[in-house]
Amino acid sequence: MGKFKSKKRKKRFLLKFILIISIFYISFLLSFKFLSSTFLKKKIYNQKYVNKLVNNSTSDIIKKNNKSEDVLTILTNPAFLLSNSLSNISVVNENYFSDDDDEATYKKLKSKSSYVEDTNKREVNNPLIYIYNSHQLENYQANYTTAYNITPNVLMASYLLREKLYDLGIEAIVEENDISAYLKQNNLKYSYSYKASRYFLDQKLSTYKSLKYIIDLHRDSLKKDKTTLTANDKNYAKTLLLIGSDFSPNDYNLNLAERVCNLLNSQVNGICKGILKKGGKGNNGIYNQDAFNGAMLIEIGGSENTIDEVSNTVDIFAKVLKNLLEE
Repeated sequence: MGKFKSKKRKKRFLLKFILIISIFYISFLLSFKFLSSTFLKKKIYNQKYVNKLVNNSTSDIIKKNNKSEDVLTILTNPAFLLSNSLSNISVVNENYFSDDDDEATYKKLKSKSSYVEDTNKREVNNPLIYIYNSHQLENYQANYTTAYNITPNVLMASYLLREKLYDLGIEAIVEENDISAYLKQNNLKYSYSYKASRYFLDQKLSTYKSLKYIIDLHRDSLKKDKTTLTANDKNYAKTLLLIGSDFSPNDYNLNLAERVCNLLNSQVNGICKGILKKGGKGNNGIYNQDAFNGAMLIEIGGSENTIDEVSNTVDIFAKVLKNLLEE
């Protein structure tokens, strides 16, 4: 009788164990399905995101599949998630779906960079080009300042571009107003940088009817191996042109960006990485390009580039602008 009860207990224990395992397995599947629908579908099912992932991922698995639906199948497979690093996805997402407009970025920039005053002012009555920086504090390599004895940042690059243009006989002006000071005075967050720069941009467009091009000069945030080109025994800071995709029409400025990129590469092959259309949630999507037919946003180099490398690229860019004006 005792042995019978013992067998019965063992059978009940086995059934409970199987039940618990079944519940755990079903819970895992439901949890995975929920995460797929809430996280992966929001990101992956965005067609633009998938296309960028395919084009820019370094994963051999993804490279072999050039269709969006193939990539979706791979990424939603639990085995892939458990056995492969998804670091490539976060890199693509960071580079193509967010602007550096957050307060944390601003604090980091302020610790490395500062407003640079114009030390070579000259009177210009009929400028053809207006250069400004919505993010004036975007810095370059800070430990390479002996040649210029100033803080190397995009504002400095703007002054360099103006001087290169002047040497080519082209009148240009740089926005001298301190964007950070304007934001502080008006109690605005760093994310309002483009609105702040738009205030001064509108002033210049109203004052100077001679303007043919307006240039918002930025730098990238990628590592140096992604932002540097060696050619003709020189190091150049690579460029990228950005087009806002949240307003229509923007065909004129898109065509201009394509023309500039082609001209840059005709001067030094590979110096222009291409054109990035940017918009949607989490991005500005306009970048003040609705203000003027002849507006461009160009990124020159990254935070690890030296001011000499930036200067070499600015020299090429100035020649391209001269070519555009002479067409």
